Amino acid sequence: MLCYSLKPDPAAHLFRLHLTIDASSAGLSFYMPAWTSGSYLIRDYAGRIRGPRCSSGTLKQTSSNRWSLHDITSGTRITLEWEVFAFSLGIHDAWLDTDRGFFNPAAVFILPENVLDVPAELRIDADAMQAFSSLPETSPGVFSARTIDELLDAPVTLIPAGAPAQVLSLTVESIPHTLVLTGTGPIHQKRLQNDIRAILTTTLRFWGGAPFARYVFHIHCGPNLFGGLEHEASCVLQKEAGALPGPQEETNPEGYDDFLRLLAHEYFHAWLVKYLRPAALLPYNLASATHSSDLWVFEGLTSYYENLIPYRAGVIDRETFFKCMNERFCAVREREGFFRESLSAASFNAWTHLYKQTADSAYSQSSYYGKGAVLAFITDILLRARMPDMSLDTVLRSWYTSACGDSSRRALPEKGFPDLLPDASLRRTVSLLADTADRELWSDAWSEALSAAGLVEEKSEPCAVKDLAGLFIRTECDRVFVRHTPSDGPAFKAGLFAGDEIIAVDGVRAVSSSFERQIGQAAGRTAEIAFFRNSRLLSTRLTVRSQAESNVGPIKPDCLTETGKAWLSTPS
Repeated sequence: MLCYSLKPDPAAHLFRLHLTIDASSAGLSFYMPAWTSGSYLIRDYAGRIRGPRCSSGTLKQTSSNRWSLHDITSGTRITLEWEVFAFSLGIHDAWLDTDRGFFNPAAVFILPENVLDVPAELRIDADAMQAFSSLPETSPGVFSARTIDELLDAPVTLIPAGAPAQVLSLTVESIPHTLVLTGTGPIHQKRLQNDIRAILTTTLRFWGGAPFARYVFHIHCGPNLFGGLEHEASCVLQKEAGALPGPQEETNPEGYDDFLRLLAHEYFHAWLVKYLRPAALLPYNLASATHSSDLWVFEGLTSYYENLIPYRAGVIDRETFFKCMNERFCAVREREGFFRESLSAASFNAWTHLYKQTADSAYSQSSYYGKGAVLAFITDILLRARMPDMSLDTVLRSWYTSACGDSSRRALPEKGFPDLLPDASLRRTVSLLADTADRELWSDAWSEALSAAGLVEEKSEPCAVKDLAGLFIRTECDRVFVRHTPSDGPAFKAGLFAGDEIIAVDGVRAVSSSFERQIGQAAGRTAEIAFFRNSRLLSTRLTVRSQAESNVGPIKPDCLTETGKAWLSTPS
């Protein structure tokens, strides 16, 4: 048994921790996780600690996140102590102030090397705060974990008395769910509970069971917050407080649909990536990077269902479903990297690509979230068209059911997803699409899927900045910055590049509210663009197209086939 204790010190933004352990030999070694499951980036959590110190023996640091302990007697009970600076709002990290505390276990715990299957106890010494976790609470403030993996996959939220927070409970399909909301004012609890209940019910019935006995949503609201991270029996969600409906609001506020989709995404992960995992991640090795070519399966398919599940649950309508799905599809398909980096490569290189974007990323890389969702859509439609009694739903449900009966089937062998598909021809297609970025192959599969469902791709209304000038921009306090310039577009040929700040068009100041119109007025001619690059004032001549060239557009129902109707059907 590993015994951890944690005491919050809100004034110093510190968690003070102790680990008590019996030494089984004359030497021990410890490490601190370098990353956390679900987010494939080395985070160097050890850089935020003070210590560690040991009650006996000689403790020596051997690397940035490892320590060795010598000169102890076997059987001796030792205590390791350290502090964690908890001042990061990230879903992957730790935060502590007088309003709330939160920690992702990987960000705070030092662990013995080569110990995974032993039980652990976490004692939280915080009389003025209530602790919430998916771990069983054996007594007030004391939580138990069967294994270290279970401990590391159970984040904790701490709520002081009188803090702006709410705790709601739901029982869905006989499973208790807890919603822990911090940073919120009064909200429309009934609507929130009803909408979330519908999503949870739809998801549980989709899978036919659950790999957890209870579930906790850690929902933290605040300015400019957005994000989600899945855990074994819980998830962490961040969102602007204004995205949640107020007690008297009859219509959904802006951002509420996004919140529901985010919740659906992270909840779906409890099955797909937490229970059913890439073989390389069973078990996790959080001490160093672990590569897999199959992250696209787990994030891409989940990104596909993040829209389907709320639609089937009836919390978003068909128009919103297509809008949200098209946003995901168009954002990834309009990047040049879509036809440069394969899904397998994007997955394997997640550590250095997806989470470390550069100005070149749009040209050379693709998101395994968005591109994986496109392949999930193609797979689902083509499977339904070729085998009407089958779908991506049935494939995933069958996999989960078989894994419940045989735990060895939880792990997906490297590049093993196509083998789950019942159609041999589709297996070959999906395998090729995962391993190649070939434009013709992807375009053919995309067109075949649209045709099979009775969908069409519309050419969207031309955007002067994007389609006529070849500019993807971001705005900041009325200022206009270049985000990306496609290499076949006018802006790239004019020498504009990511990071440039455009300050004038034909001698007239460029601001976010008027820039689109300025470019539109320049259609079919050459405009003088003044811009800053690294504080140096430069200018160039931008030849604006007179009309938009063929571009990626949204898909919509045209004349739905039986396959398309089945795909868009919702439970009665």
